Amino acid sequence: MKIIEKIIDHTNWLNDKKGSQLDIENEEISIFNFENIDLNSGIFTNVNFFEIDIININFSGSYFFNCVFKNIIFININLRKSEFHDCHFVNCSIEKSNITKAEFFNLKANNVSFLEVDLGWTFIDSSSFVESTFDEVVLEGTIFSDTKTVNTKFKNLIFSKKYPLKYSENKNITFIEDEKKLIRKTTII
Repeated sequence: MKIIEKIIDHTNWLNDKKGSQLDIENEEISIFNFENIDLNSGIFTNVNFFEIDIININFSGSYFFNCVFKNIIFININLRKSEFHDCHFVNCSIEKSNITKAEFFNLKANNVSFLEVDLGWTFIDSSSFVESTFDEVVLEGTIFSDTKTVNTKFKNLIFSKKYPLKYSENKNITFIEDEKKLIRKTTII
């Protein structure tokens, strides 16, 4: 079944018109217009996304396993309550998007730009951000656990004193309420 047919089938499933949940496995997606589509609750396993734009997509509640995103521009996407396991982002831009309550396990992000992104209440574990940028990012209640940042820039971040960002290394938890404390946790090479 072609990807477009799977998306139509998923749309029917979402609207209780039979169909089936989106489940894409072992695919390479490089020529496809991902715009204004509801892909909520989709499952993506071993999918490689290359050099495409992903605009106005609802991925809420979706699962991504061993996926690669390379040279991707994400604009106005909803990844609320999505999960990423062993995924790799390279040369990507994520703008004006909702990634609240998402979970990232063993994420590798190289040269990724986050601009006007809400990462509130997101859990990021055993991950790394290299040569990345966080600009105007909401970090209310966010947890970074055993996550490394190398040459990563943080600017204009939005913190909460009531629900501070938590940064955990080897079971030692630091509560972070401002950029200065977060920058001290960043490794510069």
